[in-house]
Amino acid sequence: MARIGGRDRGLFQRKSSPEWWIRWTCPYGHEHAEKVGPKSLARTLYQQRKVAVKTDGYCLAQDRERQRREQATLFRDGAEIMSRFLPACMIALAREYFSISLPHRLKNLAA
Repeated sequence: MARIGGRDRGLFQRKSSPEWWIRWTCPYGHEHAEKVGPKSLARTLYQQRKVAVKTDGYCLAQDRERQRREQATLFRDGAEIMSRFLPACMIALAREYFSISLPHRLKNLAA
């Protein structure tokens, strides 16, 4: 059954914005809204989201959380590399510091 005024379900346009948004609900009860762009693209993405919700139980919040965890893994890998590099770097800095400051300190003690 067609909607009044030929409006598409799940698509809306905010005032003062030329872009179209989609609104849909996941199986967990979360209401999601995404800015898409042109109306034809919004219509296509809305249909894709509805299919993903019905077949895979897709939730945008869980998908973003999964992506965030994957990025955190990248940071953890970088931190592991830095933990191996930093002790060597700190030793070299300490050697340099003490080689410069130790003779100066000995002069002050002798005076």
